[in-house]
Amino acid sequence: MKVISQGTPPELQTYTAACGKCHSVLEFQKNEAQVKSDRNETMYVLSCPVCRNEIWIASQALKPVMQGTDFRDQPFQPK
Repeated sequence: MKVISQGTPPELQTYTAACGKCHSVLEFQKNEAQVKSDRNETMYVLSCPVCRNEIWIASQALKPVMQGTDFRDQPFQPK
């Protein structure tokens, strides 16, 4: 078997979030956030390292960091 494009295991996936107070852009893994349940939704809570503001992110709103391993978005370049 040949790996064409190597992915990232879910536990190592990195995500981005922006602080609404100081506008810092953060990169984090799920294990760095507190997991809280809010009604019927799972929320991830981060503390901004710049201003200490709490950042609440719904699980559906997590934005993974784009990895450069997906060859489908790159133009075909014959050798």
